[in-house]
Amino acid sequence: MGKPRIIGDIISDMFKTPHKEKYHKYLNSIDWKAKKTRVMQQRGGRCERCNSSYRIEVHHKTYKRIFNEQPSDLEILCFQCHRKEHG
Repeated sequence: MGKPRIIGDIISDMFKTPHKEKYHKYLNSIDWKAKKTRVMQQRGGRCERCNSSYRIEVHHKTYKRIFNEQPSDLEILCFQCHRKEHG
């Protein structure tokens, strides 16, 4: 068994080609759009940090189960809070 990977390594790998292309294709897929819509509906469609309803996005809190996320892997954020999260 290899050592556990830290989230930074996983993200770094995700944004290398061809992973980057696969990830962007996924974000435009029917599956992701349905998952995103379901999470928005279940949680009220407001930022889970500041309660804004302006420019709402779904943020991956972890990439551990990328392409097969659980609802707990996702967080609804407004544009501003999402940008703060990513620095």
